[in-house]
Amino acid sequence: MTKDKALSASKAKSEFLSRVSHELRTPLNAILSMAKLGLGDQKIDNSTKRFERIVTSSTHLLNIINDVLEMSRMESGKIEIRYASMDIHGVINECVSMLALRAQENGNELLPRVDAAIPACVIGDEFRIKQILINLLSNSCKFTENGTIRVEADCLGKNERGCTVRFTVVDTGIGMTEAFLKKVFTPFEQEDSFLSRRYEGSGLGLSISHNLVALMDGTMEVASEPGKGSCFEFTIVFEIASGEEMEVQDHESANDDDISLSGMRLLLVDDIEINRAIVIEVLSDSGLKIDEASDGEEALRKYMDSPPGYYDCILMDVQMPNMDGYMATEEIRKAQREDKDVPIIAMTANALKEDVDRALECGMNGHLAKPIDFNLCINTVKKHCARSPDNRRNDANPHDSEEDRV
Repeated sequence: MTKDKALSASKAKSEFLSRVSHELRTPLNAILSMAKLGLGDQKIDNSTKRFERIVTSSTHLLNIINDVLEMSRMESGKIEIRYASMDIHGVINECVSMLALRAQENGNELLPRVDAAIPACVIGDEFRIKQILINLLSNSCKFTENGTIRVEADCLGKNERGCTVRFTVVDTGIGMTEAFLKKVFTPFEQEDSFLSRRYEGSGLGLSISHNLVALMDGTMEVASEPGKGSCFEFTIVFEIASGEEMEVQDHESANDDDISLSGMRLLLVDDIEINRAIVIEVLSDSGLKIDEASDGEEALRKYMDSPPGYYDCILMDVQMPNMDGYMATEEIRKAQREDKDVPIIAMTANALKEDVDRALECGMNGHLAKPIDFNLCINTVKKHCARSPDNRRNDANPHDSEEDRV
């Protein structure tokens, strides 16, 4: 009986988190996306600061949501480490590029260094390594003013099969007391209430990073002194990639920039008009022709009424009236048509791992979480539209207007 209650409580917690995540992400998608689009419009220079504040506040709220959900997944054992070929040199450079502007805002110098002895390609979870480094670098940028932040990767040992790499993030910031160092990796902890108010955050970043390192069989340590800065180090053993794995990585990394979307057709499905307007504007320079549908029934009807091969990709919301995205996808996959394998990407505020799994199980090819990451959206569409023009038909669609929507 106790076991049943525990399972029931766990399920209820998971469902609650899913609902909360969805309800928060939906308005955030509109706020954050419209603000970003406004920042790119040079005609509204006088409103730039307002948009910047909207983006900053919304991004902060989204980070907290992501941290809470990540910690929940860790507690339930749902975090998976996905190993693939990766370039540590490239990872360090990308993280520095992402945090460079934030470092400059506080007058800091961000200095990268990668040991030349580290292999060009290793096997690891690139996403999680970036997540850890960005967490550590973000903290250093937050707690350091007019100082120096260094991010380094050193080879501690190497043989034919593997390489031990130590990552270091060291800053000249405010540092931490000895008492706080004992609980620095405890969830929701911050140095004191004053710092919590001045330096916003969930207090989960370091705990998440520490747990991720442990999941990769690594170790993380920290040294700090008030007024003299902090030094975080984590060490991981990587398998060295084979020649074939390196070739796959080179092929995948070279693809996106070479893909043109000009003349391709996309079906955009979302019951909220502003969400459709955001995606249309994000893809406005892509050359795509876009049809819209407000629910699964309309999407299915437009797909079935179109000539085979007409749509190169479908962006499909999940929670919609009349017919949801899962059912619409399943109906498309069952259609007696040669193009029933058209790429379908979930575009939804349902962002938990089980939501991603459900999208893939019903026949979808990928998942985009709201609020939409603009670059990720474009690259995802490119990836799934990368089919030979010979496989597509240019027949007129009965739903086409004289003007292309994009």
